[in-house]
Amino acid sequence: MWMIKNIVRRWTKWSLPSKLTAIGTFIAIISFGWFLYDKISDSSNSSNNSVVQENTSIPQIAMKFFNSTNSTVSLVPINEFILWLPQGVSNYAPNIAGKMEMKVYKNTDSLISQIVIKSKDSLLVLVKILNEKKFYRYYKADDCDIDFMIRKTNGQFVENNPFPFREKYILSGYIPVKIN
Repeated sequence: MWMIKNIVRRWTKWSLPSKLTAIGTFIAIISFGWFLYDKISDSSNSSNNSVVQENTSIPQIAMKFFNSTNSTVSLVPINEFILWLPQGVSNYAPNIAGKMEMKVYKNTDSLISQIVIKSKDSLLVLVKILNEKKFYRYYKADDCDIDFMIRKTNGQFVENNPFPFREKYILSGYIPVKIN
């Protein structure tokens, strides 16, 4: 009891700026300790999770473009797609937009500015979904459709129908796309 009286007597003799400094220092020490505890507990949890974490990569999607026109067609390699969620039966279909990158099959050049398809010819292209971690759960859910918004270099779009965004369908072969 005498100790508390001694602390109160000393506290009352301090000036207001000294009291505020003492309170701020005390709060800073508590906050820093809490921060360290949080970091230590997070690092131990993440090291345990990394052992159990599964592969979250989506395989590349093979698309075969058939150019039935009399002219060469050039496509932009980075495009967008729309992932249609299973509730998409009404006029207000829920969807998620994303980006994809197209590369010509067996092409080693990673910096390509356009994909060229000659007149009356076909070309096999591999499509990589960018930000795979975001879309992996929809891929594994096996109940979504995907619609690629493929642009030509002249600004027009290549018309294609949505197709199943399902493992079985994607791994079964290529998706045919006709360019008219």
